Amino acid sequence: MNKLSIIFFLASLFFISCETVIDVEIPLEPAKLVINSTLIPGQPFRVHLSSSQHILDNSDYKSISGAEIKIYEDGQLLTTLPDSTEGNYISGTFMPIVGKKYRVEASKNGFETVTAEETLPKNAVKIISVKTDTVERNDFDYIEQRLEFDIEIDDDVNEENYYEIIIKRITIGLYYDYSQDPPVITDTITRVRNRPLQSEDPSLEEFQNYGQSIYFDDGLFNGKKYHMKVSTQSEGFSNPEDVLEDYYEIYLRNTSEAYYLYKRSTELQNWTEDDPFAQPVQVYNNINNGYGIFAGYNNEMVYKVELD
Repeated sequence: MNKLSIIFFLASLFFISCETVIDVEIPLEPAKLVINSTLIPGQPFRVHLSSSQHILDNSDYKSISGAEIKIYEDGQLLTTLPDSTEGNYISGTFMPIVGKKYRVEASKNGFETVTAEETLPKNAVKIISVKTDTVERNDFDYIEQRLEFDIEIDDDVNEENYYEIIIKRITIGLYYDYSQDPPVITDTITRVRNRPLQSEDPSLEEFQNYGQSIYFDDGLFNGKKYHMKVSTQSEGFSNPEDVLEDYYEIYLRNTSEAYYLYKRSTELQNWTEDDPFAQPVQVYNNINNGYGIFAGYNNEMVYKVELD
């Protein structure tokens, strides 16, 4: 063994023997209330209440029952939500109204009281027209047929708008009783499926809820009519003769800014959670003294597309 090899070997032993273990104490902060609530016109107020957990706690989240949750409308107490099971609180006949300002206040012994405010967008977005086309996509030498939707919307120039788009496929077919031989038609069955979406439109967000919906704002087309293109994988039927009706429904929501920011940040977190080189994502939170989201959207514009 030459001198250089001996020196390198001894140096390696030195660095290995100098390894130091440092214990890092992560401060234990008190648990806080977590609100999750989506306001939808025409539907009752729904609030799910739980508690936050320490970063090293891997147990299931704990729902909170027995709390007092109040809803205020334009500064006046509207209702107190009745206690329910598993942390769910649902109003009876009271429902959010577009343009009204709502405040939620949740309190529970042992926790700091939490609050949040939200106003639903005034105007529902308009879908002017929808055109469809069959296109081919070539990703990594894999060619697939996709159904493309060219959707034209009319954006409101007086507001900064935030949108969510969802496309569902509805299929109505024959239902067979296979306990008989031969099988007998006894009823019809309706299948509703959210379609995974893709888009190369520069106005649409890059992180798209794993395809289930797409979030975007009107920053590139404020006050204008705008065409956007989204596509979904084309599908056929193994027994087309059993299909009575087959069509798509396009849901376009005019959301609040808080709803948009929360959904966008949660999808970005989901997108990067398994990437060791990605920067941590802070999920948007509009709950004072706690965590979660209290936000909503205007009534959905539903556009029916029937295929030949």
